[in-house]
Amino acid sequence: MIHLIPSVKKISVGEGYLVAKAVFYDATNWDSRVLTAANKLPYDKDGVLLTIALTETAGEGYHLDIDTNAISVTADGPAGAFYAVQTLRQLFSRKWYPVCTLRISLISNTAAFITM
Repeated sequence: MIHLIPSVKKISVGEGYLVAKAVFYDATNWDSRVLTAANKLPYDKDGVLLTIALTETAGEGYHLDIDTNAISVTADGPAGAFYAVQTLRQLFSRKWYPVCTLRISLISNTAAFITM
């Protein structure tokens, strides 16, 4: 079981696990708050590729896709991207995590549990 804050509106768990110990990213156009949070993730040029795209200029929702060789975030705005990185920090605190898709539409302080 994985405990996540904020609560996850929808999760689809695939087969397999991402066992990467670090991420790699190009943060050229990232908001400074997102970059500050991402700098707390383990970073290595040989890590799994992390991409972040914004669909709007404001909003806290995000869609996080974890594949076996990439992590992509589509966020409603910089706040959503920041929250997505915080979720990644929670996942990276584990030795492994599932290949999955998380969709978070509204931020709340309630916890989510993913059972595997």
